[in-house]
This record gives sequence, C-alpha cells and structure tokens, in this order.
Amino acid sequence: MIGDRKLDKEKMDSFKAMVDECVLDNVDNPKMKQGFEAIDEWAREQEMDFYELMLNLFSPEELEYMIEEYTREKEEVEKDK
Repeated sequence: MIGDRKLDKEKMDSFKAMVDECVLDNVDNPKMKQGFEAIDEWAREQEMDFYELMLNLFSPEELEYMIEEYTREKEEVEKDK
C-alpha cells in the first residue's frame, strides 16, 4: 500500500520481482547486503513485510515509472530470445 493507494496484483508482482532481482544482483556487495538487512530489520520492527516497506521508500510516481521500465525491459529481453 502506498498511502491509501494499493498496487494491483500484476504491478505488485513486478515490483517484487524487481526487488528480488536487485537483492540477488547485489548479494556479493557488502554495503548493499547491509542495507537490505537494515531494511528487513526495520520492516520487522514496524510489523511490516519487507516488500511493503520497500514500497514506502518511493513516491507513487517513482513506483509507477520503475515498474513500467522494469516491465518494458523484461519484455524486450523476452523478445530478443
């Protein structure tokens, strides 16, 4: 949920995939790993899901743009296969 706005299932799935990809791409980066661990700990303290907290780090406009770009890039990669 972003404020009082919710992402639809398709956009939430894209957001989760984008976050997962970012985490996996940075698993060997100590600073990024430390950052993700801090976000995860903060989410638990707030009794929130990791993704829910990640959603709240961005404005609705930023999220829409990021999800659209991620989806477009994924479609282009699939087309090129």
